[in-house]
Amino acid sequence: MFNLKKALALFITIVSMPAFSALHLEPYAGFGNYTTTIDAIQGANSDDYEFDSKSMTTVGGRIGYSMLLFSAGLDLSMDSLDSGTRTNTGLFVGVDMPILVRAYAKYLLNSKIEDDDLDDDNIDVSFDSGYVIGVGFTGLPFLSINFEIEKSKYVYDVTALNQEVDADWASYTLSVSLPLDL
Repeated sequence: MFNLKKALALFITIVSMPAFSALHLEPYAGFGNYTTTIDAIQGANSDDYEFDSKSMTTVGGRIGYSMLLFSAGLDLSMDSLDSGTRTNTGLFVGVDMPILVRAYAKYLLNSKIEDDDLDDDNIDVSFDSGYVIGVGFTGLPFLSINFEIEKSKYVYDVTALNQEVDADWASYTLSVSLPLDL
């Protein structure tokens, strides 16, 4: 049986939902540290090798869609490393909690490292997989202070040894962003 009150309530809910949705734009900049661990090379008498922690700077942005407290979309970033750059492309989802905290996660689709030192040693780097987990403090007007942890895996093709070696990337980043819902 048709209920006019239920139909009217459903219509109002559907019509009013777009009023709570928006285009999400969020530029960010920050700095952090990263470490790389390379698996032992086959046939060599060595263990896994962990490089010293190095600093990096990052700039990037998120573009997507937000609705109520949730947002999702595309994340693009570029990191400045010691002897090169790293460019990441990923998908993000986030939630803004009503207690001045936000949380988000990124799944990296692609990452490209351009490093002069690796080029000099004839080492090709290809991306395997990666993810980022972040939290942010949103108590400042218009700004969010974010802390991110990233874990990624790369494959180093060492031409001189004719071998592929797995490398794990771990980084910690502190950034400031300007989340805008237009």
